[in-house]
Amino acid sequence: MAIEGQRFPTGACSPEHWDGNTLLVKRLVDLMFADEVEEPDMVEQARAICEPCPVRVECLSYGIDEQYGIYGGYTASERLHIRRERRNV
Repeated sequence: MAIEGQRFPTGACSPEHWDGNTLLVKRLVDLMFADEVEEPDMVEQARAICEPCPVRVECLSYGIDEQYGIYGGYTASERLHIRRERRNV
C-alpha cells in the first residue's frame, strides 16, 4: 500500500524510470511499501530489486529517517536499528 506523500530517491525505482507505466508504478510502490510483518514475500521481492541498484547506498542514506518503505534494501525497522546503533557509537 502506498503511503501518501512518500518521496523516492533517484535510481532504478525513481519516477523518471517508470515511463508512465501505471501498472509498473503500482506494483513498485506496493513492493517498496510492503508491510514487513504481513507481506514478507513482497519485502524480499523489493530487496531483490534493490540488490543490484547502483545507488543503493545513496538510497539508504536518503531514506534513513523515513518511517515507512524500503530504502537501499532496508526496511523501516532495520533503518531504525541502524539509527539507534549510530547514536550509541
